Amino acid sequence: MALTSTEARLIRQSWLRIAPVASVFGDVFYGRLFAVAPELRPFFCADMALQSGKFLDTLASLVEAVDRLDTIGPEIDTMGAQHVLYGVQPEHYGPVGEALIWTLDTCMSTPLSPAERAAWVRAYALVHDRMLGGPGHARQTG
Repeated sequence: MALTSTEARLIRQSWLRIAPVASVFGDVFYGRLFAVAPELRPFFCADMALQSGKFLDTLASLVEAVDRLDTIGPEIDTMGAQHVLYGVQPEHYGPVGEALIWTLDTCMSTPLSPAERAAWVRAYALVHDRMLGGPGHARQTG
C-alpha cells in the first residue's frame, strides 16, 4: 500500500524544517532511542557521528521517494536484510519509530501537526512492514 499524495506532501513539507537542525538531528534521535531502549545501543558503531550521518542520508532518501515507496521496495528489502544480519529483531522497530517521531517533534522549529504526524507514522509503518517482510526476515523466522 502506498501513501496518499497528501501524506507524501505533508512529509516532504515537514522535512524541510529539518534542514536548519540537520547537524544535530541524528544525535537527538540516537539520544532519544538509547534513552527509551538502551538495549539497542550495542547495535550501533562507536562512531555515532558517522552513524548519525548515515541515518540522516537514509531518511532523506526515503523522503525523496516517499510518493513511490513501492518502487524502492528492493532497497528497503536490502536494508531489512542488513538489519537482520546485525541481529535486529522485529520488536526493535517500535522504539525506533517512537524515537523518530519524537525527534521530528523536538528538532523542528514547529512540532508536527496531527496530519503530519499521522503521515510520518504511516510512512514509517510501511517501511517497517516492508523491512520485516523482506527476504532477510523470512530467512530469520522461516
